[in-house]
Amino acid sequence: MINRKTILTLSSGSLLAFGLLSAAVAETTTKETAAKTETTDAIKPLDTPGEHLALAEGYRKKMAAYREDAATHRQMLADYKKRVAVPTDAKSGVENPWMKKMRVHCEEYIRDADKLAANSEKFADFHTMRAAELQGK
Repeated sequence: MINRKTILTLSSGSLLAFGLLSAAVAETTTKETAAKTETTDAIKPLDTPGEHLALAEGYRKKMAAYREDAATHRQMLADYKKRVAVPTDAKSGVENPWMKKMRVHCEEYIRDADKLAANSEKFADFHTMRAAELQGK
C-alpha cells in the first residue's frame, strides 16, 4: 500500500521533472528556430567558398544544439530515476509506469537528437570540403 509520504514524493518528483522538461523544450525550440533561420537563407545555389563555409558553420551550430539537447534529456532521465519510487517488490521486474513513460520519451528523443547531430556534422563536413575544393585546395 502506498502511504501519504510516497504520494507526496511522487507528486513533487513529477512536478519537478515536468518543469525541467518544459524548460528544456522551450530552450530547444529557441535554438532550433535560430539555427533554422541561419540555414534557410542558404537555399539558393552556393557559388563561393565563403557561402559554403557559412553554411557549414550553421550546421555545426545545429550539431552542437542537438548534442546539448541529447545531454539534457540524458540528465533529465537520470534525475527522474532518482526521484521516482520503485515498486515495493523490485525483484518482480515491473517498472514504475511513470518511469517507463519518461524513459521511453527520453530515449526516443535522445536517439533522434543524436541522429540529427550526426547528420548535421556530415553536412558541415561536406560544405567545408566543398569550400576547400572551390579554393583549389
